[in-house]
Amino acid sequence: MQHWQGTGEKVDIITALQEAGVDYVVFNILQMLSLPDLCSVFQVSSAWNSWDTSYLWNRVLLSQLRDREELVKYLQHSQSEKESTQILWNLSQAWRHSDCSTVKVSLESSVLSVWSTGVSVLCGMNSGDVQEWSLDGEMIRSKEMHDKGIRVIRVAKKELFTGSYDGTVKVWCSDWFHLRQISLGVAVTDICVDGGSLVVCGDQGRVECYQEDRLAPVWRLEGGEMVNCLVVWGTVLV
Repeated sequence: MQHWQGTGEKVDIITALQEAGVDYVVFNILQMLSLPDLCSVFQVSSAWNSWDTSYLWNRVLLSQLRDREELVKYLQHSQSEKESTQILWNLSQAWRHSDCSTVKVSLESSVLSVWSTGVSVLCGMNSGDVQEWSLDGEMIRSKEMHDKGIRVIRVAKKELFTGSYDGTVKVWCSDWFHLRQISLGVAVTDICVDGGSLVVCGDQGRVECYQEDRLAPVWRLEGGEMVNCLVVWGTVLV
């Protein structure tokens, strides 16, 4: 991570940021790197290796576990945040070296969205139903949740969030009992649950932010074409 000045002199960006007293910027940069790249950074120099701390690995680990509580069970015997991060990296790469197996099931309605719990798959159907299937292809349960197709499914803090073309976002408990809902009035295309906020997008350029627990509105944007997807990178909503 070096920068060439106009004079041709190289500048150590990491060290320069540290000397400027903006350590949080360095942490944000390092947190976005993959595990191999992060380990390579620490081997550049003793100054860069000083960033190899439990605080950084804890930040990396928390970002990987966000909205993925089912992964915690793989970390029960881990001795440190760094080891836990390595375990999750190995899991994310395991599919590259595993045998591919296919399980097919016949459905009466088209699948519009899916979400993996780690032990099962949730399917948002065009019929407005949500179906849960085991990895062996056996249906576990099914429930009608919307009047129109379910475009997006998310699971966060043991709650199920569903967004539909009927213009609503609904929140369900782990037993699939209805808890609360909001209405956008336009087709919902994506949901992002992050840091206590629920951000929803949809048709007519609509993007709305709510408090996750009470679904109280925070801010709203609209106008233009349909917004199809959302993603949070650190503190940036894209």
